[in-house]
Amino acid sequence: MAITAYRVFTMSSMASLDSLVSAAIADGWQPYVSPVLSPQGLSQAVIQGTPDGGGGGQVVDLTSDDITDATAIGKSVIKAADAAAARLAIGAGTGNGTSNLKIGATAADAKAGNYSPSTKEVGDALKAKAQLMAIAALAPDATLEQTVTGFNALLAALKA
Repeated sequence: MAITAYRVFTMSSMASLDSLVSAAIADGWQPYVSPVLSPQGLSQAVIQGTPDGGGGGQVVDLTSDDITDATAIGKSVIKAADAAAARLAIGAGTGNGTSNLKIGATAADAKAGNYSPSTKEVGDALKAKAQLMAIAALAPDATLEQTVTGFNALLAALKA
């Protein structure tokens, strides 16, 4: 807001100041900062202003299309009327409350909620963890050969 008018009200009591400021608010004034206690009494600054910035220009309606650094997807999310429309905009649903997320076995698919890793998968993960811990435990003065051997063992465990 651009400030177009400024006044300071000073009264001897808080009740009087409260009454005066409340009347000013009803007339379009706004309190500015906190009341101050001075030798003259309690003082409160109030201001008036213009909501458009006071530059005398016209009020401009902005839309999501005016955002120059937003992607089309981002603008679609801004325009979304509800959560289902927002999910549709980002490709997380069909718009009717269901998701188009594919459950499957490929790298691009999600695992089912009832998925349970096989004994082999768990064993491989534990073996890889052990190899990683072995590399981490190498002394700072380990030889290059010891480090390479440990790293190769880790790679083999990860590939298994």
